[in-house]
Amino acid sequence: MKTIVRLHCLFAWLGLVGLPPLALSAAEITPPVIIQTDEVRFPPSLANSTITAGRVLVLIGVTADGALSDLLVVAYDHEAFVPEVEAALRQWRFEPGKIDGQPAPMRVSLQFEIGARRRVVALDANTTFAALTREPGLNQGVTLLAKATGLDHAITAERTVTPTHPGKALGLPAGKVTLDFYVDQDGHARLPVVRATTHPAFATAAIRALEGWKFSPPRSKGRPAIVHFQQDFVFASEE
Repeated sequence: MKTIVRLHCLFAWLGLVGLPPLALSAAEITPPVIIQTDEVRFPPSLANSTITAGRVLVLIGVTADGALSDLLVVAYDHEAFVPEVEAALRQWRFEPGKIDGQPAPMRVSLQFEIGARRRVVALDANTTFAALTREPGLNQGVTLLAKATGLDHAITAERTVTPTHPGKALGLPAGKVTLDFYVDQDGHARLPVVRATTHPAFATAAIRALEGWKFSPPRSKGRPAIVHFQQDFVFASEE
């Protein structure tokens, strides 16, 4: 059976673009294009079951070289479909997204539909959570993505790393970065991208620091959850 791939639109923010919001809104943005896929296998464990189809919603990062940088499953109909999607995705290759003609890292949301008609659909940033609450198939399964207002307790940073200041050598005495990312079930920051920055050097330093951060694991109704999060990094002037 063939895998039908339908790319509807670009997801979320763009990573390490080095552009302030106003410049980004005026930029010409081209989303990533899937150029190589491995077929998603129907789970052998379900071969003799009454289940004939399933869906998995996953967030992925695509580098400026067109490689998969990270993947995070946020919803599924049946757990058996998850490893099959993850295994296939790790073999995929992409033509990178572009900003004003230049390759740039981007974050994309894909919905896999596995069964008699297999297809992959890219969801818009503004409809990702809405799709989880609207699609009956996913509601019958497991939805890991939760709103911050629906968590049992507010997320707190249990471990932080201070970013290294790029230094006056670059003529950057002070700056600010806003990172947009997801906190997974274990409290790790995943798929960070830059929402706003005063200079690309500050953005690079902030992302490197975020890799060492650890948050309190999100819980919703007592169950592990994934939550969308933003964090500001302020770089003071060096004395």
